[in-house]
Amino acid sequence: MPFALTAQESDFADDVLDYLEFNGTLKHYERDYDEFVTTLEDLVPRNEQNAIRWDQIVANKPIAINELKIGLIALFQDNFTHKEILLMAAFYKSETGRILINDQANMTKIHTEILSKFYNSELGLKMMRKQEYLAQEMGRLSEEWTRDLYETSLPLLSNG
Repeated sequence: MPFALTAQESDFADDVLDYLEFNGTLKHYERDYDEFVTTLEDLVPRNEQNAIRWDQIVANKPIAINELKIGLIALFQDNFTHKEILLMAAFYKSETGRILINDQANMTKIHTEILSKFYNSELGLKMMRKQEYLAQEMGRLSEEWTRDLYETSLPLLSNG
């Protein structure tokens, strides 16, 4: 039986990541990592002595993103059920959800009605109630993540 529980937990985590991918959250953090690298490069320019270490920092992006994902998964699992995450992901995978995230200028009256219906549903209202808390916690996670990136990267480069 423990295997089934582990599989269910893994499915829940994968579905949270699926939701975060479709709602644009993960893309946001990938851009944050790229901005971190740019800012770091302003502080410690790439040169012959630190080139290999710079390559390591750039190559570390997937690992760093995965570390952040762990916190995001826990946050969303603590605040939504697996079924709710699946419904939220389904909305953001829909045409209306994709337009909401990628191109709001193309939102039609029908899309606006679908969006309104979703946000006025029990789940939509729950999402709205939790929005401020989630934003605050995601900000905290992001801040810790960014601080850790600097604390590990600056010494690595300064030793180069």
